[in-house]
Amino acid sequence: MKHLATIAALLFALTVNAATLTLSWTDNSDNEDAFQIERSIGDDQSFALLATVPLDVTTYTDAEAIAGFPNFYRVRAINEYGESGYTNTSSATPVDDSLRDSPNSLIIEIQTKPKTRTITIDQDGNVTVEEISQ
Repeated sequence: MKHLATIAALLFALTVNAATLTLSWTDNSDNEDAFQIERSIGDDQSFALLATVPLDVTTYTDAEAIAGFPNFYRVRAINEYGESGYTNTSSATPVDDSLRDSPNSLIIEIQTKPKTRTITIDQDGNVTVEEISQ
């Protein structure tokens, strides 16, 4: 029987680099051929295809994330019969280098409804996470 690919669930993992965001999602599909990652800069309406990764891959590093603006992401599974629905939309805003408190710190805000998390990584590698329910 022919089946569309099953939807994945999106989560975030972050690297310590203001212009790089690493996405991670759960592969809930057992019939995907690939995953499509889409990004929208500044709003959650103007998505464009960013990349396609092979089946069973559950991470993607966006090495060209736009600092100073919210980078919104969503993922969907695809196969020869079509596309799944999209994951939830999540966003992160890398801080522009000129806005850093020190040359070796990074602040990233992640919005995954119903919570917003601000993650700060200081020059010594200490991580602080502040979580706000919306």
